[in-house]
Amino acid sequence: RSQEQGQVVQKRDPDRVTQSVDMLEHKDLVVSWMNRAIVQCIEPVIHQQIEFFEAPQLLRYQPGGLYKSHADSEVLDPQSNQWVKSFDRDVSLLIYLNDKYKGGGLHFNHLNYTYQPVAGDLVFFPSTHRYVHESLPIEKGVKYAIVSWSAVVGSDRVGFPDSLKFAPNRS
Repeated sequence: RSQEQGQVVQKRDPDRVTQSVDMLEHKDLVVSWMNRAIVQCIEPVIHQQIEFFEAPQLLRYQPGGLYKSHADSEVLDPQSNQWVKSFDRDVSLLIYLNDKYKGGGLHFNHLNYTYQPVAGDLVFFPSTHRYVHESLPIEKGVKYAIVSWSAVVGSDRVGFPDSLKFAPNRS
């Protein structure tokens, strides 16, 4: 579907049943939330500086909505059976806006661990294949989450458009 101001963007992908919601005039506020999360929460924990983060996306998962198992920075090359970095992402981050839904847990496949988000939670983890994850199907209600990905200073790059980058503001 084409995107008009305030409209939902839908793309056909059987592995990802969700909608991106245009944040309109709230975009600057959400960018400031991501910036604060990076500077105040993430950098002190990972002991590394973030060079940039991607423009945040607001996702809506309705009943049946899910995102099947994936890594945020790598894809599995079927010929070599090796994971290959395909995105300039080192840390994945999510902010959950609500929790009045059933299902929709964040499942980490290799860890055999499912986290059930609570409204206001910030969740972050390495974007590599070691943290393959999925958003489990929504059974009832609607889940809203803001997602972004960040790159650590000095990590390998595969190329990323400058127009989609935000540098953390540390002032």
